[in-house]
Amino acid sequence: MPMNINTTHEGDLVVFKHSTNGTLGDKDRASRYLVLGQTYYVKKVEIHSWHTKVYLEGFDFPFNSVMFDNI
Repeated sequence: MPMNINTTHEGDLVVFKHSTNGTLGDKDRASRYLVLGQTYYVKKVEIHSWHTKVYLEGFDFPFNSVMFDNI
């Protein structure tokens, strides 16, 4: 099930499932740092008008929420 940005909070687990979603920059960053199918802890979620940033434990920069599923 795609990540529900309205119910995802700090400490929740998400799984990196959609490596082809997002912009070219989103895909490039994810391919450098994340492993497809691996779970990650959410540090923070920032909801904006046209995109949502997901900060994961162990990273100081965000990823695009469209690349994740809730567990």
